[in-house]
Amino acid sequence: MVESIKVLTPTRERFFWALGRDTVQTGRCVHQTCGPGRFAVVQLRFQTDFDGPGVVLANEVVEEDFPHDDFELDEIVDAISQGVLAGLSEASPDNEPIQALKITVMHIAVQPIDTLPQHFIEAAQLAVQQAVDEAGLVYIKPS
Repeated sequence: MVESIKVLTPTRERFFWALGRDTVQTGRCVHQTCGPGRFAVVQLRFQTDFDGPGVVLANEVVEEDFPHDDFELDEIVDAISQGVLAGLSEASPDNEPIQALKITVMHIAVQPIDTLPQHFIEAAQLAVQQAVDEAGLVYIKPS
């Protein structure tokens, strides 16, 4: 399987936060009613990577497996990257960056009527927060 990779932040030369361990999290933005609702589910794998650039987003979902005719997969992955960056910014306890991280989009679930790209921003933010809550953060001083 070929994965597409996008560098979200460059490596920083100062102190930064890193996840305490690898984890897989599922972010859900689901609110369905009898009218227009919201539905976006994304499963992300978070891996500590001290050899790569700061934060990298990789995508393992292939276009053929993406079941939505109104949006391109790239549009959804861009929304996920926005949510990841927002989530990492919010999760930092002291505004130092969270770095040394490879995040892989493993699965995307959509609902034909209620899914919009912006719902994936919220779903990705939730997955980041869950990853930080579960794995914890460690403070790293670059050598």
